[in-house]
Amino acid sequence: MNEKERIIKEYKRRRREIPEDRYAIWNPSALHTRFSREKTAIELLYEKNVFPNNESKCCEVGYGSLGWLGTLISWGVREENLYGIELDEERAVKARAILPKANLFVGDASNMPFENDFFDLILASTLFTSILEEKMRSDIASEIKRVLKKGGVFLYYDFAFDNPHNPNVKGLKKSDVLKLFPEMKGFLKRTTLAPPISRMVAPVSFLLASFLESFPFLRTHLIGVFIKE
Repeated sequence: MNEKERIIKEYKRRRREIPEDRYAIWNPSALHTRFSREKTAIELLYEKNVFPNNESKCCEVGYGSLGWLGTLISWGVREENLYGIELDEERAVKARAILPKANLFVGDASNMPFENDFFDLILASTLFTSILEEKMRSDIASEIKRVLKKGGVFLYYDFAFDNPHNPNVKGLKKSDVLKLFPEMKGFLKRTTLAPPISRMVAPVSFLLASFLESFPFLRTHLIGVFIKE
């Protein structure tokens, strides 16, 4: 079994074993995580003067059944300027039904069907940690750099620690992420309250969850921007 087959097999396992509402928008923990993540992303993009506009061509690598594509529309990006590449065809079908005007492809992100220097913004959310093979991670990072315009931005979000209950993912530390994009100017910061804590606290109090998230040692993910110079 090669790495692509292993990843698809893991997607299928997760669909079978993880409750559908674990990451649903009405789940208080998922909602808190999404709100916090999006707030930090907006602040970073605005601070670096790379926030997308309605003319920006944007791509999500690993868009799943929707990913950040709906968020990009809420930021003002036009649907026809949305692109994506997704390995799992079953999830891609759902995303295409929601965004029929978007340019959503099924395929391997280590060989993207896009021209050089094409995108203003590329996103990848919890993508790299799902890839155990170092070469595949490196190949995808190279493809992201290839299809990103000069002055364009790559928005990264993923967890920094291994999951002791899931050997099919591998946490990436700050140094690991920076190593993937050595020619780009990167800015990374810790974010996201540890999910086990969030699942306990957020249903009781959003305010308390936000307070706990203010402590860096309770944050388990990295979010950042990389600018192609």
